[in-house]
Amino acid sequence: MMTAAQMEMIANDYAERAFFVSGVEPGVILSDFEDKASQVASGALSYEEAQRAIRETLRQQGYRPPATGQGGIQDLSSWVRIQVVMETNAAMAHGYRNWYNWTMDDDTAAFKFYRSQGREDPRYWAERWNRARAGLEEEATEAVSSGFIRGETVGYALASSDIWIRLSRFGTPYPPFDYLSGMNIAPVGAEEARAAGLDVSRVRTAPASFNATLESNAKGVTESNRNKIRRILKDAVRVKTGNDGNTTFAYTDPNGTRPYTDAELADVLSGDFPEEIPLRQAQAFRLAAAGGAVAGTLAALYLDRLLDRLFSDPEGVWYARPADVAAASSRQYIPVSRKEEGEFTWRLTSGHVKKVEDVAGALRVELPTPYVLPSKWL
Repeated sequence: MMTAAQMEMIANDYAERAFFVSGVEPGVILSDFEDKASQVASGALSYEEAQRAIRETLRQQGYRPPATGQGGIQDLSSWVRIQVVMETNAAMAHGYRNWYNWTMDDDTAAFKFYRSQGREDPRYWAERWNRARAGLEEEATEAVSSGFIRGETVGYALASSDIWIRLSRFGTPYPPFDYLSGMNIAPVGAEEARAAGLDVSRVRTAPASFNATLESNAKGVTESNRNKIRRILKDAVRVKTGNDGNTTFAYTDPNGTRPYTDAELADVLSGDFPEEIPLRQAQAFRLAAAGGAVAGTLAALYLDRLLDRLFSDPEGVWYARPADVAAASSRQYIPVSRKEEGEFTWRLTSGHVKKVEDVAGALRVELPTPYVLPSKWL
């Protein structure tokens, strides 16, 4: 059982994947809070319906409010406590969804930080903004203050700026930034960002993957159980045993966002997986390479994920077809070449060119050129 202060000390890699309610130990109660928060986030339940259902679970579990603080934030059955849990977790789900979609949109250069909901006793967000802004690598052009007037914008910052993580009590770059804070972000285009004083010329980085460090530490797992896990999940997990006997299970994430180099992803996709885990990204890659129509389909989503998760090739001189560059639409990927050959005459800077030669080889796919460049980074 942990307090809110103790939960803030947990590494964000774990915290983003977990569901926390401070001061709650019984698993049945915690599970019920999580279930109702998920239903509130999806719109299946209202806050009032969730409150009634949680109170019924607490009654069945024999929960008794604390002798002091009954009806307050420490009372699990109080409306204020349930409201904090429901709103915070639902807001995190919505916040991540909006933030991810906006950061993947070509038109988003920055975010503005503003109050979307009024509060009787608002926090001093202008001060927190300036503290978070201090010491940024490019403080003057990465994040700017707009002068805080209640109900208006606090400031603007690049979508890739570290200020968003610094600003958050939870260590995440998306709202909510504190419990019931009422603060929000909204996407800003390049023209508005420049007018605010931001330097939008720097290349944005793709959103970090939840699965970048996803693994399970299982010290003391017997060899029999280790082999059973491998037999069921096959190459969906990698098992590593250290010199200290500690066993780690790492999920290879074949259809997700875990970052890899071209060679590493090729190794993953050439593995053996159970029937329950079809290789959707590999299927989409084959379809696109064969000239199949992927636009507007689920295949387009899986192809985007495959290309986005690859580390960029940081060196070299690259060329593309001028016609491809001119005709490229948002989130479209175009072929490029290492050398100036034939129609490949449009010079490109390296850094966001994604090499897929090894992936193509592992999937036995022939490509006219072994590299692609996501035009959203141009």
